[in-house]
Amino acid sequence: SVVLIDSSAAPGKTLQQLADYASMRSFASVDDRGGEGASATSSILSLFQDGEAAPAEMTDFDWAYLDALYKLPRTAKGSAIIEAAWSAYRTRVRDDQQ
Repeated sequence: SVVLIDSSAAPGKTLQQLADYASMRSFASVDDRGGEGASATSSILSLFQDGEAAPAEMTDFDWAYLDALYKLPRTAKGSAIIEAAWSAYRTRVRDDQQ
């Protein structure tokens, strides 16, 4: 992948944020446009959404999504990826709390 970043479109963004955002966009087919209403789960993909407090780096959910995506077969359906991502996320959060 090649990533070009227009610095005028990323004021106040850190190199870490930009690198993590580019990584998520490069490693996975993701839709970062968001849906109706605000998501309760933080993601680096909110970096360019107006009114969102963007995380400083990839979040537990971002890591869980990538973990699930790469553990599943390439033919996995979207619903299987989402289910696996939420399962991995719950495990990460539970492990972080212990």
